[in-house]
Amino acid sequence: MIWIIEESPNPGVWKVLQSRGIYKNEGRAICAAVELQRWHRENIQPDNPRYGLRYRAVGYASLREAKS
Repeated sequence: MIWIIEESPNPGVWKVLQSRGIYKNEGRAICAAVELQRWHRENIQPDNPRYGLRYRAVGYASLREAKS
């Protein structure tokens, strides 16, 4: 399984964050999502459209892997 980072502009909507990469380790993906969340909270101002985004690490398996 690989791990990806998703971002959410509002509750219930999650999008794959293409520029953050793919992680092979769950712990590293979670750490990256937490760090990204912290950085945004400390550095993005309320008047920025990216202000308030949430991030999470999500396990991803292709359909081929899921059937195995």
